[in-house]
Amino acid sequence: MLTPTPLVSVQVLTCNSSKYLEPCLNSIINQDYPNLEVIIIDCGSTDTTSEIVGTFSSRVTNIFFFEYRNSSIGFARQKGIEHSSGEYIAFIDSDCILPSRSWLSRMLYGFNAPNVAGTWVLGKYRKEDLGIMRYSILSHPLRGHEPPIVGKENYVPIGTGHTIIRKDLINKVGGFRDIKAAEDIELTYSLVNAGYVFRYMPGNEVVHYHVTSLRQLINKMRRNITGGINSPVWISEHLKRNRKDIVMELSMLYPVYFALTMMMKDRDIAWFWHPVIILSKYIVAGEVYTRKCLGITSG
Repeated sequence: MLTPTPLVSVQVLTCNSSKYLEPCLNSIINQDYPNLEVIIIDCGSTDTTSEIVGTFSSRVTNIFFFEYRNSSIGFARQKGIEHSSGEYIAFIDSDCILPSRSWLSRMLYGFNAPNVAGTWVLGKYRKEDLGIMRYSILSHPLRGHEPPIVGKENYVPIGTGHTIIRKDLINKVGGFRDIKAAEDIELTYSLVNAGYVFRYMPGNEVVHYHVTSLRQLINKMRRNITGGINSPVWISEHLKRNRKDIVMELSMLYPVYFALTMMMKDRDIAWFWHPVIILSKYIVAGEVYTRKCLGITSG
């Protein structure tokens, strides 16, 4: 059960994301929650990230900055845990903006129930955002079907873009693995298999600038597929959710039909990106698996 105003460590991973870092940090330090610290883990950014963090550090005492060059996401997240003093870890991606000053307090309310390891929400967008960004949010497979409670029997892949998890339980299941992708899915999967649950907190969805260009989305696909093939959990969940869709998607007729259907349902032309993204996904997957079979390492 949740104790009154426990210390919360807000972990922000950043890598050349200065475009959104300032509004992200502003939305965090302006929370009405009285007891938090901000742990920023940077990949060795070459943009203005350090300058932006410097401006916040000069006026806010609870921001701490650490740099780990060329590390995996799993390694960086685990280092963030080690640098954190909080009882709860709030994972906020650096391209996210919290929707209200009460976001943290409302998310913590979800821990007032037995066996809750974490609370989570999906991303959302604004009408004026770019079409491909809107598509990345609209096309999330759980949108509109968010399970109130996620446990061992109904596990769905829960990431850590905007999620709060108890630190003691993260350590109990061994923390994050040093892998390039799916490190968060492996962690949440381990927690539900240990008998804990995650609660979805409706109404707290976070504005998430997940992708802002086709190139960025393809790079994310490549990173996730490359890292995911080293994760048994990622492979299992991916095949379970996508096996039935592969044949229909490869025909390219179904993605076009699906895009038109969803465009009318959501009244958003962003769905026209869907056939392009589906085709790109299979091209990237073919490239990744070919390189793996040939023993070619990326970079």
